Amino acid sequence: MMSNAFGIDPYTSVTIVDAAAGIVRYDPPRTKVGIIGAGFGRNNAPWNDPAWVLFGLNEITQKRATAWHELHPRAVQSERDLAFLRACPTPCYVLNLAEWDGLIPAAVQFPLDRLRAAGFREYFTCTFAYQCALAILDGFEEIGLWGVSLHLGTPRERLLERACVDYWIGFAEGRGIKVVEDSGCARRPYLYGYDYDAEKEEGDRAVARFVQVAQQMGYLDLSQVDP
Repeated sequence: MMSNAFGIDPYTSVTIVDAAAGIVRYDPPRTKVGIIGAGFGRNNAPWNDPAWVLFGLNEITQKRATAWHELHPRAVQSERDLAFLRACPTPCYVLNLAEWDGLIPAAVQFPLDRLRAAGFREYFTCTFAYQCALAILDGFEEIGLWGVSLHLGTPRERLLERACVDYWIGFAEGRGIKVVEDSGCARRPYLYGYDYDAEKEEGDRAVARFVQVAQQMGYLDLSQVDP
């Protein structure tokens, strides 16, 4: 039952070259990587296109995944989460390799040190941002994000996580990497100034919606805000 949750990739095999350094090898070599969340648009991911390596994360069921990411401390995992991870059949990037020794069958250290050595900015507020940075570091030429609709999520996702993913999308494009799908990140429907009235109206609605969601979810109590 658990193995079906991972959707083992039938097109690409993965070999762990150096677990401590976070280095894996894809066979055959691939140039495209998809980052798959649980949000709107995930069904449009290239599940059946063998050219794509697909990254899964957390305990989100995937139709196909080539590699996995569980970038939360072991201490915060539930028993259900741990059972899920014990069954993970793919290399799974983790924060601390020693912490997961003997539990995740093919645990791999997430290569934060290699990102630092490459001069990458230390700006990470979510797993999706780490996955984007890893894709850039590992030399992928195309990146796609499906189901990463952070602009429709919780206040944290809208305020902190989306901005970070926006940054890494721009960083990738600045390096000549093609971002073929962005899940609505790093974009707005109108241009500031050029579409002045429409941009202001849409922007005001977006701010009002953010405040509404923040209040509904208990993040914001306007009675505590200075006038």
